[in-house]
Amino acid sequence: PVVFCLEKLAWGAVALSLMLIGMRLSQLKSWRKLPEAGSSVFIKMLLVPMILGSTLSFFGVTGNAAQVIVLQMGMPPALATLVIAETFDLDRDLAVTALAMGMIVLLFTLPVWLWLF
Repeated sequence: PVVFCLEKLAWGAVALSLMLIGMRLSQLKSWRKLPEAGSSVFIKMLLVPMILGSTLSFFGVTGNAAQVIVLQMGMPPALATLVIAETFDLDRDLAVTALAMGMIVLLFTLPVWLWLF
């Protein structure tokens, strides 16, 4: 019963986070935070996985393990980013712009990382 309750609670939190993202995206009046979000997404989803992926072989990590590590590094900003921005009254527009941009960039970078590594 405890596992069942925790599972339902976790799925509820995911659903509420997705609703929060939708609400914040609908409240965006402009994409003025795009350059700032672009630079952070570039670092997180392109630069870090490229550097990490090219140096993993020096540490003896190859094959599927290297792919998993590179894919973890190349994931877009998490849903928790927006929740934390909401909780601590940070820049919500920047958080939701980076999150949306990261999801779009993932469509193009995911096949590239799988192909390269």
